[in-house]
Amino acid sequence: MDGKTQRAYFTERAADLGFEFDDGDLALLDEIAQTADDIAELDDALKRDGRTITSKTGNVKTHPALASVRQLRFARNKLAAMLERRIEQFEQEVAAQDKKTAAMAGGNPNPRGLHYIGNGAPNQARDKAADRRRGRGRIARPRAQRGA
Repeated sequence: MDGKTQRAYFTERAADLGFEFDDGDLALLDEIAQTADDIAELDDALKRDGRTITSKTGNVKTHPALASVRQLRFARNKLAAMLERRIEQFEQEVAAQDKKTAAMAGGNPNPRGLHYIGNGAPNQARDKAADRRRGRGRIARPRAQRGA
């Protein structure tokens, strides 16, 4: 993957979420693209020359570009993970905000996770009727005398 492809991937991913790159994100994106271009150039050299070379003394050894490609791939993956983490954090923040907005629209969740959107009047009326039947709020009726 060259730098142009990497840049297009991250730009499209961010645009889909509504994420706007800040200066630090743009610097990361530039580094990722440059590293990907360097990897592509070294891969071309490896395809052209092979994975091994013969030195002037006739010894066969690994191509020097092989170690460079390995290090550049590691660096690119770390940079991409940093940028991906920033985008994922934004995605989680958006999801949390959407969840919070949805919960507010549906009323307060009760302990069972259900949403109650009423004002409590039916329960209050029911409780008042039960209180009248039991005698709450008035002087309690005298207890029956036992054993008298």
